[in-house]
Formats: sequence, C-alpha cells, structure tokens
Amino acid sequence: MNEVLDIYFQDWGVDATLWPDTPQARAVRGLFDNPYQHVAPGGTIGDAGTVPIFTGRSADLAGAKQGDLLRIGTSDYRIASVQPDGVGGLTRLELNEA
Repeated sequence: MNEVLDIYFQDWGVDATLWPDTPQARAVRGLFDNPYQHVAPGGTIGDAGTVPIFTGRSADLAGAKQGDLLRIGTSDYRIASVQPDGVGGLTRLELNEA
C-alpha cells in the first residue's frame, strides 16, 4: 500500500511545511483541497465559505495537533482538527487560515 501512496502523493500531492509546537519545521507532502460549502453548525443554515483540508501520510503528520501551523505555498493555516483514518495510513487535517 505504501508504494501506491508514494505514487499518489508524487503525482497529485503538494509540498507543505509543518511547524509543530517546536521551532523545528519539517517538510511534508499531501493532498490539499479547499472546497466551498455551507458551514451549518447545529444543523442551522450557516455562513458559506471554504474548508481547507490537507491529507497526508500519518507517519509524516505524526505529532501534528490543533493550533500547529501548516504552510502551503505562500498561505499559512492553523490546524483546527487532526483526523487519523483509524488504520494508520492517512491523516486528514482540517485547517483555518492563519
């Protein structure tokens, strides 16, 4: 499975820099999506906007937590939520613009 992920991230991934709660930044690669959707907390009609998502290998994103900084290109994001897939392969980061 790692070989398939390597090809997938190589072909469609983007480079990013993760600053966990230390001064040491590290390079990571993953898929970035910034879909437009209605944000409706509590099931009510909410504001519309984008919800940036970064998905990468769990091993690469190990130690990432809410509030850490992720830079993709020239844009900075704070991690709002860390969502491991449960089997150890991938982790999804929900982001907020910093």
